[in-house]
Amino acid sequence: VTMLSKKSYDVSLSALNSKNSPRFLNQTNRHISNFFSNQFLNLGKAGIDLYLPEYVSVESFMTNYQTSQLHEFLKSRRSVMARNITTPGPTESQIKELIEIAARVPDHGKLAPWRFIVFENKARETAGKGFADIHKQNVPEASDEDLQLEVNRLQRAPLVIGVVASPKAHPKIPDWEQYLSAGAACQNLLTAAQSMGFAAQWLTEWIAYDTKVASLLGLNEKEKIAGFIYIGTAMEPPKERARPEINDVLTYWPSQ
Repeated sequence: VTMLSKKSYDVSLSALNSKNSPRFLNQTNRHISNFFSNQFLNLGKAGIDLYLPEYVSVESFMTNYQTSQLHEFLKSRRSVMARNITTPGPTESQIKELIEIAARVPDHGKLAPWRFIVFENKARETAGKGFADIHKQNVPEASDEDLQLEVNRLQRAPLVIGVVASPKAHPKIPDWEQYLSAGAACQNLLTAAQSMGFAAQWLTEWIAYDTKVASLLGLNEKEKIAGFIYIGTAMEPPKERARPEINDVLTYWPSQ
């Protein structure tokens, strides 16, 4: 959408504001969305401009279209189990973008109370061998099959990103808030990967709670593993699962 039209719709946003009617804009957007398919966007800015009513700018339409797409994405977001994830995974530039988005979360005091560990390629097996050694220490009777499962644990997806909650000492910001921020980073990372078209799952499993694993991964005493985000390509579309009834998890505080 880079083509520019000479048609003057620069006043359209102010016109919409002057009408002071969100319903008016919503009806317009619904009309346009119902009439055009995604191929409509391929027309380019000038092409779209020809179809829009004069009171709607291309910019406002695109913004509302993208907002609508995001809304629908969030309503249908679904994790894919790690065992159903395969190659390819994100490129190096995509990984950096994922981390940038993961770090864009609520963060009281701008403390950045989280950090990220990337496991890809051979590193997944190296870490897995460490997990297997620790599992053998914890469970001496573990079978060779069990130990191999640990070696392969991070190899279920081409990319795994560990999110470490790393609270900072602060007189006014408790650790709990900082741990919550790390959880938000996990969710951002999960959603960002899925918005790029990748499959993803947020897991913890025993390795997130074992002190020896924490030491292996270089965590300090206050740090905790918030999760491991497995990212790659789905082998098959995920099936929907049961969701809670909204009325079971929602209450309204009484006004009196």
